[in-house]
Parts: sequence; C-alpha cells; structure tokens
Amino acid sequence: MKKVVLFEGPDGVGKTTQIEMLLKDDTYRFNLLAQPNSCSPMSFREEVFSSDKLTGLEAQLLFSLSHMYDLYEYISKITGDLIMDRSFISGLIYGSVACGGRNEFLSDVVHRLSELHKAYMASMDVNIVFLLPEKRFNNESDDVFEKTLKWGELRDGYLEVVDYMDKENVSMFSRREKVLVVDNSKLTAEETYARIRNFVS
Repeated sequence: MKKVVLFEGPDGVGKTTQIEMLLKDDTYRFNLLAQPNSCSPMSFREEVFSSDKLTGLEAQLLFSLSHMYDLYEYISKITGDLIMDRSFISGLIYGSVACGGRNEFLSDVVHRLSELHKAYMASMDVNIVFLLPEKRFNNESDDVFEKTLKWGELRDGYLEVVDYMDKENVSMFSRREKVLVVDNSKLTAEETYARIRNFVS
C-alpha cells in the first residue's frame, strides 16, 4: 500500500525544513511532489491572481485544478511512497483569500474535490500534517501572493478546514486517512520532526 505524507500550511511555517528531514531519513524512501509546479501547463497562478474578473469560488476551482493536474500526472508515474508539498486544500484557501471569497471553501466544492481524489487514492495510507504556528518563521518572500495576502487570513483558512474536517468527520483523500495539527511556534525543528515521524510511522 502506498504511503502518502501531505504537508499543508501557509508559506514560512517550516514545511520545507520538515520535508527535507523526512527525505533524508533512511527509514523511508519517499518521492517528492512539490506544488505549485511552474513547469505544469496549468501553472497560471499569478495570472489568475492578478485578474479582477474572477469570483473567489472561480479562483478556488482554478487553483485547485492546477494542484490536481500535477498530482495525477506525477502520482501515476511512481511506484513508491510520496511526500506532497500542499494539495487542493491550499488551492481552495489561497484562492479564497486572494479573491475575497472567505468561507466559500467550506461548501459543496470541498466534497466534490475530495470525492475525485478518493476515486484514485482511496486505498492509500494518507497522513496529512498541518503546520500552523501563531506567526510565520520566514518573513522574507518574493512571492506575489505572500507580498499581497494577509498571512493571518491564510492561517485562519487552514484552521477552518481542520475544524470542518473534525466536526463533519470528513476525509479528503482516502478511507485510510490521519490528520496531525502542529502549532510549532515554540518547538525546534527537531522537536517538530519527532512528532511528525511518530505520526507517520
């Protein structure tokens, strides 16, 4: 059974550090899928973001489809375990905040997108890690989204998704799905990794 470890959270919360530590761990043999993929034919995030003609819901769908395209193109070509740096969950949140569609992601869109993933990933062992410190660690970013969007709103969006999954007992990708939420504000990278490693094992 394929193991998938999915990292979610805004930029600057330590996802890259934790992913690198997991990739270097000799216990595992992971392949990495990082999103967004600038080589993807659906990599239009900046063009979408700069458009003032899209509603929040439309932006969410376009962002999410970009993530899904990368996932299905990549996952079909590998046989080993997989680390995902973000998914359609981030597409929904960034699209919502970018185009003013707050709370729209907690709608039928989530259900429909998750059902598409379950059709392909239902038997996979999916481990979702949300890194959600109170403040971002890295405040220096050239990304157009990070310069424009309010980081706190992005974090709130992830917290709303976590709350939604918990209260509604919703799985996003698989019947075999676990969720770990880490407030790593006061944790070292090594302490955070210990929690993630224990969760994934």
